[in-house]
Amino acid sequence: MKSLSLEQKVGQLFIVGFPGTKVTPEVRHLFRDLGFGGVILFKRNMKDLKQTRALIRELQEIAQEATGLPLFVAVDEEGGPIVRLPKGAAIFPGPMALAATRSVAHVKAVARATARELRGLGFNLNFAPVVDVATEPTNPVIGVRAFSSDPRRVGELGAAYILAHQAEGVLATAKHFPGLGSVTRDPHATLPALYRSREELEETEFPPFRAAVRAGVSCVMVSNAWYPRLVREPGIPACFSLRIVSGLLRKELGFPGLIVTDDLAMGPVAGNFPGSQSALSSLHAGCDLLLIGHDPHLQALARKSLLWALNNGQFGERRLEKSLGRIREAKSRLVSWKSKIPLSEPRLAQQVTEQSLTLLRTDPGLLPLPRELPGPLGLIFPEVSRAVPMDEDEEPSRILEALLSPHYSVKCSTFGFHPSREEVERAKALAASCSLVILGTYNGLLSRGQTRLIRLVLIQNPKVIQVSLRNPYDLVLFPQIPCALASYSFRPPAMDALAKVLLGKLTPKGTLPVSIPGI
Repeated sequence: MKSLSLEQKVGQLFIVGFPGTKVTPEVRHLFRDLGFGGVILFKRNMKDLKQTRALIRELQEIAQEATGLPLFVAVDEEGGPIVRLPKGAAIFPGPMALAATRSVAHVKAVARATARELRGLGFNLNFAPVVDVATEPTNPVIGVRAFSSDPRRVGELGAAYILAHQAEGVLATAKHFPGLGSVTRDPHATLPALYRSREELEETEFPPFRAAVRAGVSCVMVSNAWYPRLVREPGIPACFSLRIVSGLLRKELGFPGLIVTDDLAMGPVAGNFPGSQSALSSLHAGCDLLLIGHDPHLQALARKSLLWALNNGQFGERRLEKSLGRIREAKSRLVSWKSKIPLSEPRLAQQVTEQSLTLLRTDPGLLPLPRELPGPLGLIFPEVSRAVPMDEDEEPSRILEALLSPHYSVKCSTFGFHPSREEVERAKALAASCSLVILGTYNGLLSRGQTRLIRLVLIQNPKVIQVSLRNPYDLVLFPQIPCALASYSFRPPAMDALAKVLLGKLTPKGTLPVSIPGI
């Protein structure tokens, strides 16, 4: 680290993303000439396991030749709805599904298996687990990404995940400090405000982060949200706040490791603050790593602004060296990226997923499905691929239809997150023509269109089995729904488990990890 030029030292503060699946001249420039010290990969960068491993190896070789230091190779592999790895990797359940199994052993097993798979591909930093507390049913961004609405339970499971994950050689990240569990707006699109007092934060949001620090978590991610009762200046995200980053996290919680920003290319930050300001403000607050997952112009501008600040006395070299020291210490613990790809563990993923399915309400005669129906079985499901990048054969309605068709005459209709009038009418007609309807919802509590669709389907056919494919709160909309399940996921393992429950081959054993009024 001491032998690096000032330009290379500044580069070590960045974790950046890029488009495409190959190392182009533009990508080579990021890590050879600009000296960026980390990379984050998304689904857009990974075609398959072999290509992913080759891409990471090539990036590491470029960085080693340029600086002599390995790259942080980061990913958001949370499980459940947030899955980045390509086909061939196991699809593990997310935090809330893990909590529903009531098994710390399952949490540890999934954390270990996820880390082994990441390590085999060359990843060494995972931006997981989420240790936010799920206290707000209308939260559009956290939901099933959190373990529970109980801070103690979140802390217990988060710490177990971190210890098991890091034991396999992949750094874990607790996010999103000081906590995003109670937001009602998506910080990817707008700057949410959380009017939590210090006392409220201490009671609800801080315990899981304290548990993560005690567990030795390597990294903490700071949120892109505004906390008005902590930061008086209006509209200032947490990563810009000296009180939150250096005061609360570094000093009061005693966190000695790496502090990373959430993505500075997100709309509410990039749209309200110039790239030069966001990078410098985050470092002044006490952050060590600047995450810019998109926008090469913003990446170059932020680096240039930091060099200018160092050369003009706006940012001190002593402060720079503190972050570089933490980066050096973390990189000294990284395992080699040259290890072999371990075998995927889909059996474990399926086993734990099956333990998570939760029966929220049932009327006799609906579950399991009757062996014979006088008419067709209806499937009315959200088309999740409109909102989440996935292959056609991963669409939940297609999987479930294929699994149920050998046993029943199945009619299927799909809709978007905000169903159109035509989609609502198709759903009504299908419900009226079927003996029984399996109705999937995708955060229906956040969509008036889905609420209307559910109401009209129930009018046409009261024999409905409702399945929450993401957040489990949709049942509060309609207490008259006779049978309801929470799968916590729309991924193939969850749909396979759901089919087994519907056919009577599996008894749902999960326990709801969050508080829902009336349940």
